[in-house]
Amino acid sequence: MAILALLVGATIMTSCKKTKVTEKDGIEYTYVKEGNEKAPNGEFLLYNLLISTESDSVLYSTAENPFPGYIPVNDTMQVNNGMDEIFLNLRKGDSIAFESTVKTIFGDNFPPTLKEEDVVKVRLGAFEIMSEEAIQAYFEKVMAAEEVKREERAAERIIEEDKIIQEYIKE
Repeated sequence: MAILALLVGATIMTSCKKTKVTEKDGIEYTYVKEGNEKAPNGEFLLYNLLISTESDSVLYSTAENPFPGYIPVNDTMQVNNGMDEIFLNLRKGDSIAFESTVKTIFGDNFPPTLKEEDVVKVRLGAFEIMSEEAIQAYFEKVMAAEEVKREERAAERIIEEDKIIQEYIKE
């Protein structure tokens, strides 16, 4: 019975996925989950982004940074390529997955270890809308926490270096 429930759930989940294609360069992207809240002009949309190679080596991840990605919302921004189209149409709660060539994703500014025709995977999830004041406060809070971590690491390093020096003196 549990296996049947899992199969039915998986079928429902895969049938709910919505696929779109960008007008600019034909990137086919799939909504893993579709959000419903469009950020108003002047606000900021925060997102997580993971770009990996076809063999799942991470090229870029916001998870490795103290700050998530963010984009200012402005309905008058010009769409130059498919990536712009995807980012400018994001809604809070969207979770999007797609694959495309390095050239399509990065343009001419791609990592030197890759070739233009290599395929990369992109996972994108928008999770919060913030005003300019709120995003500034958020970033100040994150920077303060990072400073505390940096000071803790520096204190640990001093203790480790002192141990090394004392051992050297003993020798």
